[in-house]
Amino acid sequence: MPIFTTATRCLVEVIEAGSIRRAAEILNTAPSAINRHILNLEAEYRTTFLERLPRGVRATPAGQLMADQIRKWQQDMARMSDQLAKLRGQERQQIAIGMMECFAGSFFAEILVGIRKQYPDANVVVRVGGTREILASLEVGDIDLVLGFNMPPSSDYWVVETIPIGMGIVVAPDHPFAGRVSVSPAECEAEPLLLADESLSLRPLIDTLFPNASPWAKAPLTSNSIVMIKNAVRAGAGISILTRFDIRDEAASGQLVLVPLDVPNLRENLAICVRDQSSVTPLGAAFTQAILSAIRRELSA
Repeated sequence: MPIFTTATRCLVEVIEAGSIRRAAEILNTAPSAINRHILNLEAEYRTTFLERLPRGVRATPAGQLMADQIRKWQQDMARMSDQLAKLRGQERQQIAIGMMECFAGSFFAEILVGIRKQYPDANVVVRVGGTREILASLEVGDIDLVLGFNMPPSSDYWVVETIPIGMGIVVAPDHPFAGRVSVSPAECEAEPLLLADESLSLRPLIDTLFPNASPWAKAPLTSNSIVMIKNAVRAGAGISILTRFDIRDEAASGQLVLVPLDVPNLRENLAICVRDQSSVTPLGAAFTQAILSAIRRELSA
């Protein structure tokens, strides 16, 4: 049974972000829905928690008091959960994780090694698939945690955090683009473009880059397999548009190069999701924190 409501989570996130719109991005929820939750909370307590400003929001004294109390309750609940786990004698050390193919290489292997030092008896099941597939498994309870791109807003799961990830042109090391600071979409149209198909979350973003669809007619390869696309790029069959996580291992070994696209704000939204906040075990929380830390290290490198 969830102790903290969606409205209280929204209030804390909005106050910390200073903006309903920014909080909506973090929670992967429509701004109007967040505003409605907070208005209902204000009506319930018959007080105003937010001061609406021309640019953003600011907590009223009542809002700050409420947010501070919610954080204290959350800390108390976390301590109580730890105590309950000890009373049960042994924490559940099994977790099922769904992720997209790009995270199934050394990225997750390194996280797993670190987690096993903390939970040596942990049993981890990983299912690799597309966004729709792994979300469906999360919603029916077959998996506990999801790591994937461009999660649609839903009340059937809880978005822990969303992080924007840039996209770029992937080329072989000897390709003329490999030494470039950036590449424009127009330059890409002159190259054989190896395409992710419509089942992958990055395809709609690629489509926006080429509204006249000219690269589609001469694409040597279209596939739902990122591994196949990377192998074709490495062999010299063409170039592709992927994220840094798609080619993490190949970039580290010098087999592929990611060149930024000269397009402002072109990004995929990487999200970590769980079924609901109350169902997260200590092992699940450890994996969530380890994944977030690894992503932040990767982006700052």
